[in-house]
Amino acid sequence: MIKAELLGSIANANSSQAGCGCGLLYNVPQARSSREASLLGERLGRIVYSRPVPARGFTHVSISAKDIDESARFYEEVFGMERVPTPNFGRRTIWLQFGRQTLHLFPGDPENAPLHHHFGLDVDDFEAVYRKAGEAGFRDTETFWPIYELPDGSVQIYVRDPNGNMVEVNCPDASVLDPSIVTDLRKLSDDVPQNDESRRGTLYPGLREHTLA
Repeated sequence: MIKAELLGSIANANSSQAGCGCGLLYNVPQARSSREASLLGERLGRIVYSRPVPARGFTHVSISAKDIDESARFYEEVFGMERVPTPNFGRRTIWLQFGRQTLHLFPGDPENAPLHHHFGLDVDDFEAVYRKAGEAGFRDTETFWPIYELPDGSVQIYVRDPNGNMVEVNCPDASVLDPSIVTDLRKLSDDVPQNDESRRGTLYPGLREHTLA
């Protein structure tokens, strides 16, 4: 059961409940479908969960590919991911492990995915990925350009796998990069003004303390 607070009145609420002049507390069943969830939302208004269940971390990211073997080779050869045993889901899938996370590949058409959908990877050698992306031609130079240094000093570059999925590759510290290798790095703040709050944004929470510029 979900404990939900009704903000406003319900047309069919009984008079004793409606007369209290405050938010009403209900126990309502879990919606079994998106249609049922929509109807439930219309009836109750905005649902406020009484207590969140903290997420402990990501376990995996799942993306589609027209050719999952081609995509798997890309992630193996560029990012050093390793194929691991995969349950049988009734259609062929490939799981790739990196650290404690996995990337799941399944058959599909990534062209139907929204243009800016992507996931981000921290890598051991940002400059090596930069060189590979330029030499092999898989850097994305249309959606996000140029390579930006963010206010926290981190860097982001975008690439595309062979099936068109976008991947963001990050480096935590722009100062360690060789400008003779990474030749087109720009500060985001040079192109887009940053306020006090946006200057505190970071790709690496907890990595280091930040001070306002």
